[in-house]
Amino acid sequence: MQHRDILKDEIERVGKAIAQVVANFLNRKAHGGGPPDMEVADRELQAQLDLNVNDLFGMDTESLHAFLLDKNFTSEHSELLASYLRESAEMEAAGEMSQPRLQLALRLLETADALAGAVSFERMTLMDQIKEKLDGLDA
Repeated sequence: MQHRDILKDEIERVGKAIAQVVANFLNRKAHGGGPPDMEVADRELQAQLDLNVNDLFGMDTESLHAFLLDKNFTSEHSELLASYLRESAEMEAAGEMSQPRLQLALRLLETADALAGAVSFERMTLMDQIKEKLDGLDA
């Protein structure tokens, strides 16, 4: 019982930290932010969750899934992180990291399906939007 309470508290802490980082990032973006704000958000994720976004780029889907489980991520946490990556890719526009961020966002959404054990129409819509953006970058 105590172990379950500790795990529940850790999951809540992870969720609050991601939500705070994403909210701060979106606020800075709404006020005309740029790539330096993306770097700030990446550093906040590193500081609060020991999550280095750059380390996630090289992971295949299976490794990513295992990593997120180890970090006590839920499907909602993965969705939040994917939303951040999509927004940061848009901020960077056609920069060199835009495409990898969008690709990672897609893999996170696929992992969210696996973590939830179900497919979500919201996630499917978000995945379609990301795929359209990727197609636009390739053109």
